[in-house]
Amino acid sequence: MDRRSWTALGIAVGVLLIIGGVVLWIRSTTGEDPGADLSAVATSTDAGVDDGSPGSSTPVEEPTPTGPTMEELQTEWADEFCRSRQALGEAVSGLGGNLDWEFGTDTSVLDQLDQQIRWQVLAIGSAANDLGMLLTKAPVDPTTANDWLVGIAEPAQQAQASVDEVTTNLDAMLSADGLLDGIGKAGEVITSGAQAVAAGQELLTAVQETSDAAQAEFAPAFAAAPSCQNQ
Repeated sequence: MDRRSWTALGIAVGVLLIIGGVVLWIRSTTGEDPGADLSAVATSTDAGVDDGSPGSSTPVEEPTPTGPTMEELQTEWADEFCRSRQALGEAVSGLGGNLDWEFGTDTSVLDQLDQQIRWQVLAIGSAANDLGMLLTKAPVDPTTANDWLVGIAEPAQQAQASVDEVTTNLDAMLSADGLLDGIGKAGEVITSGAQAVAAGQELLTAVQETSDAAQAEFAPAFAAAPSCQNQ
């Protein structure tokens, strides 16, 4: 670059510096902020952006609760418990009762006894099993549920053992050698049936104690459960 070019470049830079100085002087005398334009641009760019921080323009929606409430779960459980407890009571009180005999048919008296007693005694075992399963699903803390289950465990085992003895005697009665032997086996069925009733009553006592504990835990649920009314 020759001397003339340098001179021309110097003049051009000088002119630009003079113009810039004049602009800054004018803005300073009018009170304008030289960086105002940039600030305005930044503000307009950020407006309306929702970054999720407090004070954001778009509120965050709370999640809607789903599923049954604890009170509803307790009421449903209490209703099933009262229904199973009633079924057990009816099975125990009905064992050996309302026997119906039909003579002059192809079905012997011993077969009729087997059909009726077997159904009745199995109902005790089924109701006891339902109660045990229900206690494992109680809507309480695991320790309390286990205490309730332990409370009926032994009488439930005794009741089931009595049920098994009755069915064993019924099988022996059906396979008896002759009518007289069958009648003798029927006597054993009756004896074991009476023992099953006693075991069932012991189980009912334990279930009632568990029921009292459960009602103390959530009384409103038992008060609202349809099957628990008038029990």
